[in-house]
Amino acid sequence: MIIIKIIQKINPFIKLLFMGITTTLFLQACATTNITHYQAEGFPKHTYTKIILAVDGANLNSQERSENWGVSYLKRNIYSEVEAWHQLFPPINKYTYGDYWKTLQDNGFDGVLIIAYQGGSSSLQSFLIPSTQTTTATATTGNTTARATTTSTSYSSYGYTIYQMSTGISFLDVKSKKTVWVGGANTSGLDQSSMNSSLGNEILKSLTKDGFLEKRPSKPQRR
Repeated sequence: MIIIKIIQKINPFIKLLFMGITTTLFLQACATTNITHYQAEGFPKHTYTKIILAVDGANLNSQERSENWGVSYLKRNIYSEVEAWHQLFPPINKYTYGDYWKTLQDNGFDGVLIIAYQGGSSSLQSFLIPSTQTTTATATTGNTTARATTTSTSYSSYGYTIYQMSTGISFLDVKSKKTVWVGGANTSGLDQSSMNSSLGNEILKSLTKDGFLEKRPSKPQRR
């Protein structure tokens, strides 16, 4: 590749810096999610037209931020109407089990998507980037010139943290008040944004494949 040939000719320190930045950017863009899911047998399938997203977070702040992010993400990617749980059911108020279902039905919701945070961990990873330097010494005695070339390689260590997150996912049918789809996911990545996107992509992929939601076509990228 042309970019590799350019790197090979530049100053070793600049090369080292470039490789470090490139590696960091690549890692930050990566997050993966593995999901296992099941759907209720014998339940009549249909595409849900108005759903509410509920996130069971560590606290009210993380719940609200996660629900707002999820609603925005879903609205961009599916045809169904989507609202956040905390907007319909403010945490300051108290509700009974029956209140929840009645309010959902009265407001035209036919599906509930619940995402529950089940724990997480982190691990520190490191990698080495080599830098090679070559020096040449010249010594002249009379008519004789001797040259000695020395090549040395040094390594710079870079570290980064990989985060893991476990979540449980449920999809409920409002009319029957039953769970019609359930899943569990493990997500790993270097930052919350990429992990959220990865988790959202896999949940959406599974629910659209199983016929519960209808995905919007992807917009063509501008050139």
